[in-house]
Amino acid sequence: MLFPRYCYDPGRDLLLYIHVPKTAGQSLVAQVREALREGPKSDRRAGIRHLTNHENEMLEAAPARAARQLAQARAYRKYEDQQGLRRRLGLPNSSIRTARFAYGHIGLYQVDLRGRSALPIVVLRDPVARIVSQFRYEGEKYRKGRGKTPDARRNLAAEGDLRGYVEAWIEAAASQNINHQCLYLAEEGTFEAAKRVVDEQIWIAGVTENYGRFVEVLSGATGLALGAPQRKNVGPKSDVVEDLPAQLRTKLEDLISEDLRLHAYVAREFERVSK
Repeated sequence: MLFPRYCYDPGRDLLLYIHVPKTAGQSLVAQVREALREGPKSDRRAGIRHLTNHENEMLEAAPARAARQLAQARAYRKYEDQQGLRRRLGLPNSSIRTARFAYGHIGLYQVDLRGRSALPIVVLRDPVARIVSQFRYEGEKYRKGRGKTPDARRNLAAEGDLRGYVEAWIEAAASQNINHQCLYLAEEGTFEAAKRVVDEQIWIAGVTENYGRFVEVLSGATGLALGAPQRKNVGPKSDVVEDLPAQLRTKLEDLISEDLRLHAYVAREFERVSK
């Protein structure tokens, strides 16, 4: 972790937040946005940019929405082809030069900063609690009249079937790496690769279990008046994992062992550097 060896310079550095889903991200973005906007300024005028990965856009079930998203993704890819920027995600060239804070659900290795100096930050969460929180979030979201989706796992969440939802995660592990927190930091998706990124590239990495202290450290290091931690997009019982049968949890933990190791490592490192 580069903190506290590297000091933040608001005139030089872009604060880059790698937002792993269900890790208090909307809460953190709300706090930084409030500190940077200083009143009625728009995000763009305040230097705030939202990064999106158009190549991996998830299409919703509603045909109109899906068609619209697909058209947007194709248009963006056409623009990338024309510019020769196949790995550019989310920001037009001119935008990144004036940004003060950028965030989004994209991997650190997917962001082309066009030469900008950036200080990446990330917050991780107990991997089992994160999956259970994702289950409750998707269940709440897709129960609200959206009907069936092409994603079987989301349908199980909408039906309130936690066992089936976790079993779907386990089944997915046969064909893909489900250590998503490692994947957000390193394309290899392993603990060792993600650990190297944390050690060599990440400015501040924290965990949701010590989120209040993370906000304090970030506020002190950046000079931003972040205030008390906010709670956004928090569902009921979002951190409770007792509903998950022990045998199923053990099987899941075996498959997300890389994420478990990364979360434990970051928790220890943050405790050490934040004293």
